[in-house]
Amino acid sequence: PVAKIEASVDKKAKATGFKKDGTPRKKRAPCGYMLFSNEKRSEVREGLLNEADGEKVPPGAVVKKLAEMWNGLGDEEKEPYNTRAKEMVDEDEE
Repeated sequence: PVAKIEASVDKKAKATGFKKDGTPRKKRAPCGYMLFSNEKRSEVREGLLNEADGEKVPPGAVVKKLAEMWNGLGDEEKEPYNTRAKEMVDEDEE
C-alpha cells in the first residue's frame, strides 16, 4: 500500500509541472505543427460545428481535421510555422 501512495504522489508531481525537488519544469517550445494547430483550431472547430448543425463536435474530430490540413500543406507552406518554432527554440536556449 505504501508504494501505491508514493506512486500517486509522483504522478501528481509530474502533472503539476514541478520537478521532484519542487522547482518548476521548463516548458518546451512548440513545434511548427503546434503553432499551426493553435492558429487554425478555432476556425476548424467553427467549420465542423456548422457541418454538424450546431451539435457537439468531439475534440478528436478537430485534431484529425487539423492533422489532415497540416499533412496537405507543402513544405513551402509549412516553412513559416517551422521557422517560427525554430526561433522560439533558439530564444529558449539563450
